[in-house]
Amino acid sequence: MNIEKEINIIPLSKKYLKSAIKLVNSVFDEEDEVPKVELEASIDEKCFDEYVKEYESDVIEVEYFIVVDENEKVIGIIGLYLTKEDYKDTYWGGWFCVHKKHRGKGVGSALLNYIINEARNRGKKYLCVYTSTDKILSFNFLSAVSISSLVTSVQPVCCMI
Repeated sequence: MNIEKEINIIPLSKKYLKSAIKLVNSVFDEEDEVPKVELEASIDEKCFDEYVKEYESDVIEVEYFIVVDENEKVIGIIGLYLTKEDYKDTYWGGWFCVHKKHRGKGVGSALLNYIINEARNRGKKYLCVYTSTDKILSFNFLSAVSISSLVTSVQPVCCMI
């Protein structure tokens, strides 16, 4: 396995928005405009208000974190969001993917571990994610970060952190 030299995780910003949208759309090609709208909402308050009004009325906060390569392209992304229903003890993972050329190099594990630590540091007890419809891919990836026993379906997977 080739490990990336240094995996630097930073918050999504306007500078990287187009590259992040392109990555998410390339991985989740069956989706509609929701990823674009959600990523925009994570960095712009006006867009967030519109996102909540039009798409996700239960969301009260959303943020994204990225890994950028030496060419300033987003090669990995992961999100965190809070919902009205369980905001006191739970964070939800948002769109999460790694560019095909950078898989198997520790980028995905670093991103997932980053949000686990963020959730812990912010006093949350649980992190929930929706897994891929590819159960084998989901199992292989989540087992790499020690939460494999929770992967049973494409329903939300929650783990105590």
